[in-house]
Amino acid sequence: DLAIPGRQSYLATQWVRVARLLRLLPPLPYDLIWKKSSKLLMASGFAGFTVWVICAALYYWFETNNPEMTYCPDDEFKHEDACWNRFHSIPAAMYYSLLNFFGEFPLADQHSLGGRFVGGFIQVMGAAVMAIPAGALGNAFSELVEKEMNDEEAAEQQDGVDPEAQTQKTPLKVGVDTVRCLDGEREVKTYPVTEDFAVDLADAWFILSVLLVAASSLYFILGTLRNLPSRLDELLFVLAVLDVIATVTFSVEYIYRIRAASSVSSGLSSLRYIVSGFGIIDGLCALIPAFGYVYPKPFLRAFATLRILKLERYIGAFSSFKQILWQNRAVLSVTGGAAAVMWVIFSTLMYYAERKNPDPEMASHYSSVSTSMWVTLLNLSGEAPLCEYTTAGKFISALMGLIGVGFVTIPMGVLGSGFQDLLEQEEEATASTAPKKPGPAVEPQWMTFRQLVYKFLQGSAANQVEDLNRWEARAVYFERLIFFTIFVTVMAAIMETVDGFDPPGSFNRQVLDVIEIMATLLF
Repeated sequence: DLAIPGRQSYLATQWVRVARLLRLLPPLPYDLIWKKSSKLLMASGFAGFTVWVICAALYYWFETNNPEMTYCPDDEFKHEDACWNRFHSIPAAMYYSLLNFFGEFPLADQHSLGGRFVGGFIQVMGAAVMAIPAGALGNAFSELVEKEMNDEEAAEQQDGVDPEAQTQKTPLKVGVDTVRCLDGEREVKTYPVTEDFAVDLADAWFILSVLLVAASSLYFILGTLRNLPSRLDELLFVLAVLDVIATVTFSVEYIYRIRAASSVSSGLSSLRYIVSGFGIIDGLCALIPAFGYVYPKPFLRAFATLRILKLERYIGAFSSFKQILWQNRAVLSVTGGAAAVMWVIFSTLMYYAERKNPDPEMASHYSSVSTSMWVTLLNLSGEAPLCEYTTAGKFISALMGLIGVGFVTIPMGVLGSGFQDLLEQEEEATASTAPKKPGPAVEPQWMTFRQLVYKFLQGSAANQVEDLNRWEARAVYFERLIFFTIFVTVMAAIMETVDGFDPPGSFNRQVLDVIEIMATLLF
C-alpha cells in the first residue's frame, strides 16, 4: 500500500495482518475432525440445504407483495423511490430464512399469515435440522481434544505425576472446633435444648449468615434508589440495623479466624489464611464496609454485596465450577482460543463489509473494528439483533452462523456437560449407598372386571395392538380417538376466538356445539 502513490480507491491490504492470529491456533488433527463427522455433515447438510431453499421459496411466495416488508435505508432513499422488498427474490429470502433457522426472527411482527406459518415450521422442525451440522462439527472437535487430554493425563500418571496434586494446595489445618463449625462442618458442637432437640452450631451459624448477608445486600440495593417510597422507611431502618450487626459480626469472625489460624502453629498459618480465597473475601466483607461508616463513600458500601460469596463455604457452587474448569482445561483452552481468533477475524471482515452501509444506523454499529466486535460477538453466540446488511455482510454473517457458532458454543456446552456429569456422579454415589427397593409386584394371572376396565382405559401404556386379545387393540384405538377428540375441541376453541367465524345461529356455531356436546359425553 505504501509503495503505490496516489489515492487508493480499492480495499487496503493492512487488514491481512489480522490473519496472523491463525498462527495462534494449536496444531489439531483437522483432517480427523472432518473424517469423523463428514458423513453426518454431508447427510445433514443436504437435508438442511433442501429445507432452507424450500422455506426461502415459500417466504418469497408469501412475502414478495407484502408492503410491510418494504425497506428504506433512510429518508433520501425513500424520496427517490429506491426502497425494495426484503423478499424480492429467493436469494434475498434465503438470508432471512437462514436467520430464522438460527432461532432469530427480527421481522416477526411484519410477516403475513402465510409467512408466519413458514416461520412456525422453521422454528419447530427446520431449526433442528440446521443445528445438526454445527453440532456434529463441534462434537467431533471436542471429542478429539478430550481424547488428547486423556492420553496426556494417562502418560503423566504412568510417570508418577498427578497433575491435580501439583495444583492443589495443602488445606489449612485449623485445630479449633469453633472454626470447623464456622466452615459448615456439622455435629462438631451441639447444644441440647430438650431431650429430643439439639442446636448444631454449624446450622445456627449458617442460618445467621444467610439472614445477615441477605439483609446487608438488600440494604445496599434499596439505598441506591433515588426516590424511595415512604412506606419502606421502616423496612430500611430495620435493614440498616441488621447491616450494622452484620458488619460487627463478620469483623469479629474475621479476627477470630486469624487468631485461630495463628494458634495452630506460627504466624505463617494466619498469613496463609489471610491471602487465601476465603480469607480475602472475609476481609473485604468485614473491614471495608466498616470503613464505610467512618468514610461514607458509596464504593466502600458496595463491598457489602460481596458477602454473598461467604455462603460459598456451605453451598460449594463455585468449587464445583472450579473442578469442572480444571477437568476440561484442555478443551476450554483450545476452543476458547479458536473462538477468540474467529471473533477478531469476523469483526474485521464485518467492519470492511458494513462501514459504508447505506443505512446510517447499520453503519454506526460498524464504524470501527472495536465497535463491530460487540455485534459480532452477539452473532457468534447465536443472536442476530441486526439484519439489514449489505450483500457481503449477509454472506459473512451467514458464515458466522454456519461455522462460527459451532465453535464458539463448544465452551458453553463443555461447562454444561461437566455440570451434568458431576450431578450424575453424585447421584450414582447416593444410589450406591441407598437401600435397594423391592421389585415390582407380579401381576396376577386373573383380574376382576374393574381391573380390566382400568387396564383398558390406560390405553397404549398397558395394551398393544398386535396382542392376541382383541380388547387390547381396541383399547389403543380408543386412546387414539380420545387424542383426536382433544385435538378437535382445542381447534374449535381456537376458531371461536376469530371474529365473525361463529355468529349465533350460523352453521359453524351449530357444528361447534355438536362437537363440544359429543366430546363432553365421551369424556
